[in-house]
Amino acid sequence: MKVLSIEFSHGPVSIYAHSIESEIVTIHVKEFLSTFHHFRNITHELSPGIGRVTICSTDSSVAPFEFSDKIGTLHLHFSNGHNSIDQDVIISSLQNPEKKIAIVRLLNTIRNVIRLSEPEFVSA
Repeated sequence: MKVLSIEFSHGPVSIYAHSIESEIVTIHVKEFLSTFHHFRNITHELSPGIGRVTICSTDSSVAPFEFSDKIGTLHLHFSNGHNSIDQDVIISSLQNPEKKIAIVRLLNTIRNVIRLSEPEFVSA
């Protein structure tokens, strides 16, 4: 499990990228990406690979992770060694019930991983 927070600052403005990576996150990233028909061949249940979620936020703290208006975009990444997928997700724009269920599972998993891990902080 790995939780990394990176601060990007320019004068008084700071943006944070909180990156979360683990086996369970990979499972739920694949589950969400599988809701897109064109990703199903790459992200099926048995496909090996690694998944990562990056939360773009104006909040410097990733723990405790609470879903709020400070979270802009989730960036999902999955790679199986041959192919990789990068998908930006704006949670408020999700309409499909299957996608909503998958993203809620992913967000719950992120909360649990953050609780169990000590975030590493990097200033860029």
